[in-house]
Amino acid sequence: MTKAVTIDQGEGGLLHTMAVKTSAFNEWFKSALADPARAKELKHDWMKLADKELALSAPQKEHLSLVPTEDAKGLQAAIGQVVDHGGTIHIERDSEQSPGLLVVHPKKTDTISPEFSVGIFHCTFDANCRNWHCGWGPAKKK
Repeated sequence: MTKAVTIDQGEGGLLHTMAVKTSAFNEWFKSALADPARAKELKHDWMKLADKELALSAPQKEHLSLVPTEDAKGLQAAIGQVVDHGGTIHIERDSEQSPGLLVVHPKKTDTISPEFSVGIFHCTFDANCRNWHCGWGPAKKK
């Protein structure tokens, strides 16, 4: 799993912490879902677990704390469905500087197949991982 690294920037001793990359978040989600103890924590508070297990940069911590309360509740509920019933959680971005999409796709739990069903919870965010907007429905691409 990729963690943040600290780099010495020269004589002044200025230190810079690189942000955890999208691929590391995706691997982390996958590994947390595969471990029952961690999945339980993921279901309870995924942001707290991410902060505990990943070396998040200060801006990443700040921007995650700025997810609107209602969106954060919906996202947490969707993650809980994935933990309880299976599914996937991943982030899609063209680059580390581009806007992104956090996609939570719970497995269908009913036995009836409706003609049309959308079971994806998604959150969009800008290039700096700010300005989150979440909701149920198809994941929107640019």
